Amino acid sequence: MVYMRVMKSWTGDQIKRFRKRLNMTQVEFAAMTGVSRVFINYLERGLRNPNKTMKLLLTCLEKQKRK
Repeated sequence: MVYMRVMKSWTGDQIKRFRKRLNMTQVEFAAMTGVSRVFINYLERGLRNPNKTMKLLLTCLEKQKRK
């Protein structure tokens, strides 16, 4: 699967730094990614791990924001 090679592994700290680079609140970031603010909070604190879909979405968003 091609997407597995480009998909980055995301830690809670990386997710939080990415959200802050976008200058977004957890509520705004959650709306953009289609999950709840609570889930974003869990991801950032390391209480939950992003699934493959979320990792792929974050990787694509990061690449898009670099352009």
